[in-house]
Amino acid sequence: MSSIEKISRSSERLPDLSRLHELLAGLSSHGEATEQARLPCYIFPSFRVAKFFDRSEVIIEIDRFIEKKKSERSFQSLALWGLGGVGKSSVALRYVETKIRDEQLDAMFWIRSEKEVTIRQSFTDIAMKLKLPGANEADHSENRTLVLNWLQQTSKSLHCL
Repeated sequence: MSSIEKISRSSERLPDLSRLHELLAGLSSHGEATEQARLPCYIFPSFRVAKFFDRSEVIIEIDRFIEKKKSERSFQSLALWGLGGVGKSSVALRYVETKIRDEQLDAMFWIRSEKEVTIRQSFTDIAMKLKLPGANEADHSENRTLVLNWLQQTSKSLHCL
């Protein structure tokens, strides 16, 4: 598979990311606020990269971007993009680990997006770990709604990478 095909394939996921952002920003309320979620709550990916080549300049840029946008709205998102294997996931993980260590994040959820089923399972994992009222391991659709509602209604400052 050529580099252009890989880039094209990865760019096909961008509408899904913007749809997630729309859902988070504009979801109407279904049920009560779910501020009762169990925090702190962290869901990390199953993989860990042992070798991390210093990318502190990228992490500083991410921090500047998030801080600049913080005053504009309560929900901030940022997409890291590039060819496979260049370290996007490692940078995101290092950024989050730093924020957790500095006690600046109450929650971090790694949503696996290899397939539609892994996205659904990720939302179920989040709902169960947060112990959201109504969460059920067998109902991925309802869990997705519960998580998205919680994200919209929580008073916590949220960052999505």
